[in-house]
Amino acid sequence: LISEMNQAYSRTANESLRPDTEVYNAPLRWCGGPSQISYVRTVPWNKYSVLFHDGFRDQNEETDALVDEAKLVEEWLNQMEAPDIRTHESVIQAWVRTGTLEGVTKAESWALRLLEDPLIESVQPRLQTFHPIIAAWAYSGDERGPKKVQEWNDRLEEQSRSTPEIQPDGRIGGALVTAWRNYQKMLLKLHNEEDTASRSSSMLLPKLLDIAKTCASSLEGLCDASCQPTQQKDPLNSFIEGHLFSEVVKSWTSVIQHSHTLDSNTVGAKEASEEALSQVFLTAKLLDDT
Repeated sequence: LISEMNQAYSRTANESLRPDTEVYNAPLRWCGGPSQISYVRTVPWNKYSVLFHDGFRDQNEETDALVDEAKLVEEWLNQMEAPDIRTHESVIQAWVRTGTLEGVTKAESWALRLLEDPLIESVQPRLQTFHPIIAAWAYSGDERGPKKVQEWNDRLEEQSRSTPEIQPDGRIGGALVTAWRNYQKMLLKLHNEEDTASRSSSMLLPKLLDIAKTCASSLEGLCDASCQPTQQKDPLNSFIEGHLFSEVVKSWTSVIQHSHTLDSNTVGAKEASEEALSQVFLTAKLLDDT
């Protein structure tokens, strides 16, 4: 249809027949709606939690088909005269929804172009542009997840000085807690699948404990920040999602449960369990105080 419109425009020079950006965006599967879209209409993060539940996907026929689809969306953008932010977001989402590490890496390259390439500086990114990438790293359980989430948070914080629309909000900050918790879950999953030897179990305990501590300190940092006076007009910049407290409690509970699977003579197991239990109550108190 668009080809026919282009042909008709070439024959008649009638501007009303010339496909514009809105026409090109119409068939894109994940086009995000009006450029001034409200916060509540951003893509739900729970969809990414399902997509990356088992980590990044290995290559198979299904992922190959999704990669091919993402490449088609890229080609679609490249043939447009004036792709807008919705077009770029569709490319980013198409790559992320392949569920693969390659796809998320490709999505990152497109997102970085929006921030760094002067040739497309007319396309104004918004915070939701980066949600799929950050959510992918947060839910993947990958060892690099927490570092990647922190890097994106820092990058957006820096860029928001000139582009206030990408100022990280509570959801972006909370993604760091989610990333650490999912990394902990992945460690436990891999441990249960591959090796349950007592030595391996005892070596895992310090890692689980360190991650729980990091989850807790990250949440405390969010709570402290939310209580600070701010010039921001948007309260969403400092809101804290309730499920983060639950994730921190679960990270401590994982320490308790794992310590109980160890031999009673395992060094540090009892102390780790007792510390974790006390931290569960402290997290509950933090929720009450926030």
